[in-house]
Amino acid sequence: MKETLKELEEQAQELIDFGDSREKSEGRGMMNVINAIIPSITEERVNKIAESLLCGDTEYTIVEQVKFIREHEDQTDLIDYVEGVTVWEKVEFSFTCKGFLELID
Repeated sequence: MKETLKELEEQAQELIDFGDSREKSEGRGMMNVINAIIPSITEERVNKIAESLLCGDTEYTIVEQVKFIREHEDQTDLIDYVEGVTVWEKVEFSFTCKGFLELID
């Protein structure tokens, strides 16, 4: 799905850059739709996988915890050591930041 959206985004950008006025308008419309869809798909996917690994009944939501992991300076650190992230006991000390993000992306 992510690749399909990327391809559509590229096609829309080509219309905007090289098309006539009607095509430019279509390209802008496509971009608006793509930009509306991507966040909901990303958040839904993050929630499904991340909820099985991170505790959601803490000070921070699952989405916030994923953001902390994304922004963590050393992506080779275990997610357990990222400030604000709480990992379910069953999977403690199992994922680096990079490995976790590869799972959800």
